Amino acid sequence: MPNSPVTNRDVAEALRNTADLMALQGANAFRVNALKRAADQVQDLEIGVADAAHNGNLRDIKGIGKSIEAEIEAMVDTGRMPALDSLAEQIPMGLLEVVRVTGVGPRKARLLWEELDIKSLSNLESSIQSGKLRELKGFTARTEVSLATAIRQIRERPPPEDPIGFVLPVVESVVEGLIAEGGPAVARVSLVGDLREWRATVRDPMILVETRHPDAVGKVLSGLSQVATVGNIGNGTYPVVLHAGFELSVVMTGADRWDRLMTILSSSGDSAEFISESADRMEPEPVSEQGLARFLGIPGFVPEQRHRITKDLHRSLTPGADLVGLTDLTGELHGHSTYSDGHQSIEQMARIAQSRGYSYWAVTDHGKGHGFGDSLDAARLENQAFEINGLNALFEEEGLDFRLLKGIEAEIHADGSLGLDDDTLARLDVVVASIHGSLRQDRDTITERCLQAVANPHVDILGHPMSRLLGRRDPSALDMEAVCRACREQGTALEINCNPARLDLGDELARMAARHGCLLVLNCDAHDVNHFDFIRYGLGIARRAELKPSQVLNTRPVEEVLEWFNG
Repeated sequence: MPNSPVTNRDVAEALRNTADLMALQGANAFRVNALKRAADQVQDLEIGVADAAHNGNLRDIKGIGKSIEAEIEAMVDTGRMPALDSLAEQIPMGLLEVVRVTGVGPRKARLLWEELDIKSLSNLESSIQSGKLRELKGFTARTEVSLATAIRQIRERPPPEDPIGFVLPVVESVVEGLIAEGGPAVARVSLVGDLREWRATVRDPMILVETRHPDAVGKVLSGLSQVATVGNIGNGTYPVVLHAGFELSVVMTGADRWDRLMTILSSSGDSAEFISESADRMEPEPVSEQGLARFLGIPGFVPEQRHRITKDLHRSLTPGADLVGLTDLTGELHGHSTYSDGHQSIEQMARIAQSRGYSYWAVTDHGKGHGFGDSLDAARLENQAFEINGLNALFEEEGLDFRLLKGIEAEIHADGSLGLDDDTLARLDVVVASIHGSLRQDRDTITERCLQAVANPHVDILGHPMSRLLGRRDPSALDMEAVCRACREQGTALEINCNPARLDLGDELARMAARHGCLLVLNCDAHDVNHFDFIRYGLGIARRAELKPSQVLNTRPVEEVLEWFNG
């Protein structure tokens, strides 16, 4: 038996390590990707994977077949994954660090190991410094500079934080469990800190519970399916380890301190100190968020603005009631179907968009040159347009105030050209231009590449501009000041991609874009009907950036959107 409970994150990490070591061996790509998909499924589970193993339910999890089931069951029982242990006897585990350096990958990592005996990140760093790396075929002085930069970024990277899209659903399910099972012991529960402020990544997940019976709350927590262990209460807080692999702080309070703790705990960074000091100065007046606003002489604010309540910034706060909200959105302008890498048909996606109250949704499947999965050339776009016209006619017959827009997500190639010709792009309602490859270009090169795309008169939106994947891939070196100026001049909107793995642009860059006079657009980049739920994450970013409806393109009626594109 393992010394401590095996968490979902432990199993997911072991599966990913197994996949990467198999890739180093040259294993079949299908097997490697199957392990990675299973890792994603396990990490996203709200229940404990160990419980699923004990109950014989592992095969109910998408992507887990007989062989992966056996590996997980062994790890739950022993704390070790047999396939990983076997691979570790053949391949140095330190190569896992090397293979994950941007610009390396499995093939190059194996070459480095076999030719230069590089078995770790430190070995790779030493080889770069000594100039040995450029002696290998395919490696140059420029490669050394690029890899040295990537290693430096790894070394300088702050401690990892979890994306809000991973943490929030799990914590929300704990809150629901407390409310359902807590009875009279649980008067009310609220998110506080990073989660309440919709921070893109979460440092310290925390909830606040009003109760007169902390022991009873502890017992309820221990019985929840999401909970691995509940530590001893200290300073009114239970440290709760979740099967998902992170710790949740559960803070207990009585009714008399609820407002004060909601005010103080729901803040982070520079704002935490300023709000705490302000709250102390407010006493003996009751401390509350409304009272804090009055005391500081600022407009009423919403949680997403709390990070801006600092000594230097609080007086420039936008009234919270003026910020963009869900009901302001009229449609979305970036989404996918089975024509490329989406999971559902155009009609299925459209029906969900209609159910969200949207009056339009743009079909922007990947264009030619995307580099993986199905993509559309001019002929396939013509076939898709025929289907879209038929669906729009159907919606009109049904009396629906809804329209599908014909679009494309055009790939911005390494040289700045797009994957489709201008004549093809001109026939579309909306063109989203995005970068998916050659992401490690230097600042000048990738900026010029992006500016060239923005200068194309058919490009309407720059998609996920920084190309980041939270916790997995750093943003590119793009000069966003230059891009914002170009987008303002060319009339190109900048996307806040609402996928919680991206949240790109982030709130600070979205604020910069708005300051430059650019229009922003909130898109789920939906590849599945469930992805429409991502909109709440993008709204969190937009509200942290203090965007008003007038600064967001898809708050406008479809006629005005198209007019703006054609202007």
